[in-house]
Amino acid sequence: MISFISGTLCALNDNSVIIDNNGIGYLIFVSGSTASKMPRIGADVKLFTHLNVTENDMSLYGFVDNDELNMFVLLRSVSGIGPKVALSVLSSIEPNELMLAIVTDDIKTLSKAQGIGKKIAERLVLELRDKIGAVSLSQATGIDLSPQQSLKSASNERQDAVDALISLGHSKSESVKTVMEVAQDNMSTDVIIRLALKKIHAK
Repeated sequence: MISFISGTLCALNDNSVIIDNNGIGYLIFVSGSTASKMPRIGADVKLFTHLNVTENDMSLYGFVDNDELNMFVLLRSVSGIGPKVALSVLSSIEPNELMLAIVTDDIKTLSKAQGIGKKIAERLVLELRDKIGAVSLSQATGIDLSPQQSLKSASNERQDAVDALISLGHSKSESVKTVMEVAQDNMSTDVIIRLALKKIHAK
């Protein structure tokens, strides 16, 4: 198993790079997100890798950090999700946003990735929600949010604020995350909405 490859960046495309490591050029497929974070050609680079082996092919997939690699592995565990589709998802949605979308059943956000329709998005939620867990989600988002009880345990004011943000066109995952970040005990729905919108528009 190849855990990572470091060396000189020799070539960079939208979905792949070539890294020279001791005179050997490794072709590594990457997400759009990782490609956008690559340095200039000729610079030193390090990618965490996953080796995908099939009957007819051996391919390396590279990631700028372990969070993206771990999410790639999780996506690949879902039936019907191949490596190219997994990369497409990670090109469209950052790992933290992806985790939140899964545990909040945000089909709209999941479906914006190329190759992910409603049925596959629903399968992602069904198969991955319990695997992510509350601890991982809290570490990723910086908020205390249980995937099983995220909305059920929220106050009526917070729930109403989330519903209002969704009705204004914001995704469910973004609405939940922002409300949980800004809301405090005894806040009215109007105040929560105002603070949430201010935070969203400041991004």
